[in-house]
Amino acid sequence: MTSDVPPPAEMTSATASTDRPPLLRGLPLLVWGLCALMLMTMLVWSFTRATFSAQDERAHVGAVLYAEEFREWPGFQEMPLMLSAMRAAEIVGTSPFSADEPWPRPDRPSWAELTTPDNLVSGSTVNQMSQHPPLYYAGLAAVHRVLADAGLNFDLEVWIWRALSAIMLAPLPLLAAALARRLGAGRRMIVLAAAAMALLPALQLLGGSVNNDNLLIASSAWVFLGMGCVLTGDLRVRTALWIGLAAAVALLTKAFALPIAAAAFAAYVVAAVRTRRVRQAAVSASVLVAAGSLGGWWWVRNLLLYGTLQPSGHGDELASGPLSFAEAWPVFFDTFVDRFFPRYWIGANGGIIGDLGVAVSVALTALFVVVLVAMLIRGRATWRDIVDDAVLAGPVILMALIVAYQSYRFTVETGIAAGAQGRYLFPAAIGAAAVFAVAAHRAFGDLGRRILLGGTLAIGLGGTVWRLALARGSWEPDATSLWAKLDAVFAWSPLPYAASVGVYVLFAVALLAVVALSVRELARAGDDAVESAAAVAR
Repeated sequence: MTSDVPPPAEMTSATASTDRPPLLRGLPLLVWGLCALMLMTMLVWSFTRATFSAQDERAHVGAVLYAEEFREWPGFQEMPLMLSAMRAAEIVGTSPFSADEPWPRPDRPSWAELTTPDNLVSGSTVNQMSQHPPLYYAGLAAVHRVLADAGLNFDLEVWIWRALSAIMLAPLPLLAAALARRLGAGRRMIVLAAAAMALLPALQLLGGSVNNDNLLIASSAWVFLGMGCVLTGDLRVRTALWIGLAAAVALLTKAFALPIAAAAFAAYVVAAVRTRRVRQAAVSASVLVAAGSLGGWWWVRNLLLYGTLQPSGHGDELASGPLSFAEAWPVFFDTFVDRFFPRYWIGANGGIIGDLGVAVSVALTALFVVVLVAMLIRGRATWRDIVDDAVLAGPVILMALIVAYQSYRFTVETGIAAGAQGRYLFPAAIGAAAVFAVAAHRAFGDLGRRILLGGTLAIGLGGTVWRLALARGSWEPDATSLWAKLDAVFAWSPLPYAASVGVYVLFAVALLAVVALSVRELARAGDDAVESAAAVAR
């Protein structure tokens, strides 16, 4: 069967701008099911992981409270930790948690009851979150302001903030699928891209917590989708505007937005060469830069104030001076492997499964890289494909190198291998997922795509349930019954008992729906290459 749709290399700005259906319309039902499952999984985590048990959550919550109380954002290492956040964390304590330990919900204090107007901050504890831009915290501070008169329990309000973070990330599978379709992937590989985002346990875990990474990931996903539009010939000003606004949100959230914003600009350079519409590309790129500067000014400010884009370092330098390579490398390497890979695939606190977690994470990383390289070779990628892949996957590679370098530098200076967080790659993971999906579409026939999609869904769905099952170790330590452990989860939950049970029920419904839709999708007859060709014109 043939198609009148021009191949990507022949596209012009006019072709890309007319008769284009909405980016998000017409995607497979399974993609929407994956969005629902991801949302419900994050909402399950929002109370299955006890308040303040998420990584750095006390500091993130403290930053929100500070932003609301003082209506300012202090300089690097100048923000004290709010006493109310410290006292709330003391009330919750640390795992394991038992069903007979939590305060009854009616007796749990509000934020206002945890402090007094003349005793708000700690005099000694510094909140490191002031090293980041303030947008995420200002947004939640506005929510806190709205809820102030309601007198909500502190843990219920933190849950609301967690739920908002989950809602931010819920569209990720949809955006990944739309990006893969835009770049030419067929139906099954479109679903593969969605599954790669929806069924990543560490991302699900992060989405159920208060963390500025969530806003960065959500806004960066829209930037990547826009990059896919630009690379396929969309040079409209309105497209540049929404990409720039999404980039501004990302830039005013965290430093890892910088390589993503740079890649968005690079996409316009590539598009200008391809379409030979240099003037139109220049105008749209200028709109991108102008809109992006609404967030990019923060990094110019840092250069002027601190002489660096991102001031960092809350550890004391070694009195004896920096470590040598021979001294620093073993410390850095062992910690990096133990933390970086598990915290991408499994999530923080994944160490509860010890060496198995490291082995599984390293194996998944190696499998991904080997399969991707093999597909790129087998798929006989054109120069156009290679350039697209470099623009979209470049940020995740660059971010991994930055994380490794910064962690090594910190090891040399302090003797502590800090900052080896695999989750730092999540803002660019959607680009890598789309590149993987498109490479798979080029490399495999229908059977190969079925096998790859089926394997990804099986591993992802199994990993989602497995990671949730690991949480049982934090609840009711002396119990062997699953129901006793769930009873402890529901007793500690900020939500009423029935609401907590209801979230679990909805999660189970979403999981079963995705399983059923997956079986139907894999049983679907015929190749999907024609749909891929039609997607090029979008």
